[in-house]
Amino acid sequence: MRRVAVIAMLVLAAWPNVADAGGIAIQVAMWASAAGLGGVAANVLGVLAAGAVIALGASALRIPTASQSRQRQVLKQPTSQPEIRYAYGRTMASGTPLKFFRPAVEPNKKAVYGCVILSSRPSEGGEMEFFVDSRPVTIPAEIGETFGLGDPGDPVYTQGDPLDFDSDGYSIKPRNFASFNTGDFLRVWVGLGDQTKPPQRILDECNGFFTESDAGTGLTVLWYRWNTGGSGSDGLQKRANRWPNYPRSPAFDVVMDYSKVWDPRDPAQDKDDPDTWEFSKNHALCLLDAIRQNPVQPWPDAQILLDLFEDAADVADESVDLLNGGTEARYEVSGTINWSESELYNQLRPLERAGAGRLFYSGGKIGYYPGEYTTPGYTLSDVLDDNPIEFTTMQRGRDIPRRLVASYTRPQRLWETAELPSVEVRDGAGEERSLELGMVTSASQARRIQLIEARRLEAQKMLSCTAPPSAFDLLPGSTITVDLDGLSHMDGVYRVTNADPGIWLSGTGEDESSGVAMRVPITASEEASTFYDWDETTDELEIVDPLDPLEDVVLSLGASTGEVDADGDVPNDADYTQVRLYRATTGAGFTSASPTGAAQTVTAGSSFSLTFTGVTTGTADFWLVPWSSDSLGPPDGPHALTVT
Repeated sequence: MRRVAVIAMLVLAAWPNVADAGGIAIQVAMWASAAGLGGVAANVLGVLAAGAVIALGASALRIPTASQSRQRQVLKQPTSQPEIRYAYGRTMASGTPLKFFRPAVEPNKKAVYGCVILSSRPSEGGEMEFFVDSRPVTIPAEIGETFGLGDPGDPVYTQGDPLDFDSDGYSIKPRNFASFNTGDFLRVWVGLGDQTKPPQRILDECNGFFTESDAGTGLTVLWYRWNTGGSGSDGLQKRANRWPNYPRSPAFDVVMDYSKVWDPRDPAQDKDDPDTWEFSKNHALCLLDAIRQNPVQPWPDAQILLDLFEDAADVADESVDLLNGGTEARYEVSGTINWSESELYNQLRPLERAGAGRLFYSGGKIGYYPGEYTTPGYTLSDVLDDNPIEFTTMQRGRDIPRRLVASYTRPQRLWETAELPSVEVRDGAGEERSLELGMVTSASQARRIQLIEARRLEAQKMLSCTAPPSAFDLLPGSTITVDLDGLSHMDGVYRVTNADPGIWLSGTGEDESSGVAMRVPITASEEASTFYDWDETTDELEIVDPLDPLEDVVLSLGASTGEVDADGDVPNDADYTQVRLYRATTGAGFTSASPTGAAQTVTAGSSFSLTFTGVTTGTADFWLVPWSSDSLGPPDGPHALTVT
């Protein structure tokens, strides 16, 4: 017990609010109690676990994380206790089935009703793309328009708003689905968290199985009404072709703008009022949100170095030039975190890596430094002699990988994992190393991070010493200039990887007044501004998709408000089935573009003349993009238009 008490005193001195440590400490406390340890020891173990794991920031590249495609497969599985997940940025989120109902009698005996959870929190919405059983869907009509087969006597349907729970629902049709003679076979509704009841049509048709208490308020959910098709042996045989997921309910993936996050730089946003937050793909803001709002161990603001996250958010917003002449934000994220998947800090790794930076823990607080060069603010010109200087000018070749391979998530290929060509690491003789960037959806952003990390691996100088009291304010991530008299071979710029200030108040000998002293043990690694160099003409990779480009594309204003006309020719390629119109702020580039309006069907080897409706008015850049069964083709654009 004496040993436990001593450890507790040491840890509490560095951790001002153990009670605020949250879920990690509680979970470890439960394990410790089961092992026969007391409450104090359990809390200490929880704090040590949190502090020790985050110290692995320097070796973050070695920690594997689940790919986004694998997480989607996990989240699609039915379960009695759906995993808590947060979707960030504009991403594809997979639905976990929550409730499922099949009526036993007519008139709706062939219909199946259900609800899936997409995110465990409210979402922004925006333009939506739907996938059913991993197939992109077609849209029979724009919202509010009527549609049908067109033959006399055939029923006519109205396209509902997916966000309107009092409508008949949003009709979608999986690609190549030609078996049904009705436009009412699959209807969906999307709740962004503010819904107060299930869709009224489902309440009316489900004989009380669903009630208003099943609303899923505060969650992002998708409700569906699914017509399984004809009865009899013929209907059963066709069902497996119609629905690959049969006999289970359809598997849903939805692409849209998900979490709203707090931006401490905006005075209009209240950190304690999520209703004032805004949607953002900014890497640092999403990382800050994950630290503050995660359900495992939410960190209180008093233990977060908020100013560092604000600085990182500014860095993430910076524009980077692209090969196509446009720009993109420096560091953005898109993806889902399944908080039940593994330990907390492993879940933060994909967000951390997306900014080429490192999380760190210092003085009881968590901080972050992004992937950018900062001018040194401190010069180390003297060291204390109570500990020897440790200096490494060259590491063992086997500890440095020969090559660095980066993978990222590619929306143009149905949000599956894609791999960039590897980068050679100078002086490396070890095994090839992987850099998993699952929360990155831009090939150019992934390439920039890959180059930064490879250059860091090539820099081999490392320094450990005890700095004087003037270094007391140094934090991990601080850059310093080393200029030690008589040790010119150590000179240069370094980034601090660990700083551990110490204060002694007790004196020595008879003169107790001599006892006040400070010492700052630090470790630092070589740093250079060239690590972050980027030349789009030589560094950016041209990602070639399998489809040939559209030909002779002309975009013009439509006859009515919010319309864009598109004319052109489709290559003679059977994979061409649809084209989509994408829109982005003028000069932002295609990587910042989002689809606008519904996809339009085209025929391989023929001309097309299409009208996209519901386009946001104003001046913007537009691209026309072919869409096959497994990827987007090369975008045609930008076309500058002012939509009225």
